[in-house]
Amino acid sequence: EIIKATEVSIAAGADFVKTSTGFFTGGKSEGATPEIIKAMMDTADGRTKVKGSGGIRTREAFLDYIDMGIDRMGVGFNSTPIVLDIK
Repeated sequence: EIIKATEVSIAAGADFVKTSTGFFTGGKSEGATPEIIKAMMDTADGRTKVKGSGGIRTREAFLDYIDMGIDRMGVGFNSTPIVLDIK
């Protein structure tokens, strides 16, 4: 589903594909995971940009996604100090 949705988004001319809205409403949503980010980035292959959103709550995950080459990330207000290592 992720690969197909990425391909459809690219075909429609999307500037970005995004892992999730970042808002959890009780339904199933994994948000950004290394596996999802990799699948989207491999599929996009430079044809569109990738934004990770939802579940980015640790500095380690944040830095891992940067190392993977992600274009943009959405980090929640409460997680921002943790992700940016601000005390």
